[in-house]
Amino acid sequence: MHRFLGMTSLAAISGALMLAGCQTDEIQRAQATANQAVADAAGARMAADVADQKATQAGQMAAQAQSTANTAQQVAQAAHSNSQQALATANSAQSLAQAHIAAGAPRVARGERD
Repeated sequence: MHRFLGMTSLAAISGALMLAGCQTDEIQRAQATANQAVADAAGARMAADVADQKATQAGQMAAQAQSTANTAQQVAQAAHSNSQQALATANSAQSLAQAHIAAGAPRVARGERD
């Protein structure tokens, strides 16, 4: 019986050591997995920072493009206003010329003097 108890104790101790070894391996694997997750998170954070910088630059470029578009619109409005004034002046000149012709003013040929 003593021998049986000795063998049982030896088996129990061996089993405990094997169980401890398995737990150590599992802990090491879990630690490695956690370390990899931390490294992946750091990489993702860096990628997010780069994306944020690019988004900020894109926003600045969009604001600059909007400003340029606003300036172009102002220039186009000024050109339209100037063309309206030129058209009004041309119409006025045409009316004056027609009134002058209708009044019977003598025509002067080019290059000739009265």
